[in-house]
Amino acid sequence: MASTGHQGDPRGSVRRGDGRRHSPAVYRRRRLAVVILALVVLAALVLGGSALAGVLGGGSRGTEEPPAEAAASAGPDATPAPSAAPASAPASAGASTPAPSAPAPSAEPTLSTSVRCEPADVTVEAATDEQSYAEGEDPVLTLVLRNAGDEACVLNVGTSEMEFLVTNADGRIFSSADCQKASEDLFLVLEPDAEETADFGWPRTRSVAGCTPVEEGVGPGTYMLTTRLGVINSSPADFTLQ
Repeated sequence: MASTGHQGDPRGSVRRGDGRRHSPAVYRRRRLAVVILALVVLAALVLGGSALAGVLGGGSRGTEEPPAEAAASAGPDATPAPSAAPASAPASAGASTPAPSAPAPSAEPTLSTSVRCEPADVTVEAATDEQSYAEGEDPVLTLVLRNAGDEACVLNVGTSEMEFLVTNADGRIFSSADCQKASEDLFLVLEPDAEETADFGWPRTRSVAGCTPVEEGVGPGTYMLTTRLGVINSSPADFTLQ
């Protein structure tokens, strides 16, 4: 019968367009070509994705912080950011009074090689900015320091050694040391014949040792200022309050 020519194993051959069948070898080669083409396409996708990831990864580097090694190797021309160091607050002679102003050091002394000042070679004087003060005008008290020796020497001129003492005929009126909550050392190199000054604004108040509040005010009259630096005392200087 005519249909018997089409029976048998369907894998045996493939019909061609001209009616003839292809051999199994041709069919296997076509299948192999399709597999190879799929692998090529897959490899292209993988390589393309890696390249795209590299591009995107490279673009994100600009937002990263530079490594510490790069910052450290910036070179000698790199300028570090300034840092603000808190200044030491001057010692206070009272809640409502300013602190004495110590002389500014002219150089950082080398204590191991510098000569300490002998009290006999240092003079301390007391002075005021005016001889007489009108009512409501506050005196400015001054300590004058001089090196009377023949060579430079180092002296502690800090508020820990300094005192401004005001007295009158009745006795003690005020001392800058009474209400001083803190004090500091300040070592200064004094050249021969050099003069340094420290000022203190006195707001016409009374004080006692231990900073106990004193309600009594300061009236008109003649007063005397004595200044001290360590064991060195000045002679009294007179001034008048109106």
